[in-house]
Amino acid sequence: MPVPLVDPFGRRVKDLRISITDRCNFRCTYCMPAEGLQWMARDELLTYEELARIARSASSSSASTRCA
Repeated sequence: MPVPLVDPFGRRVKDLRISITDRCNFRCTYCMPAEGLQWMARDELLTYEELARIARSASSSSASTRCA
């Protein structure tokens, strides 16, 4: 039986959105402040293999994952 993923506030994580890039164009207020952000260098971003590992780990803990 999978162990539920829980955040620091004790809430069960049911959905996980994984961004492939830091250059998201959704401009959500929780991750993109009005003043913008400085983009990360490519070598500082997670590899596709690392992202896949995170997605597999989250899905085995019963979180619903989506990549954007």
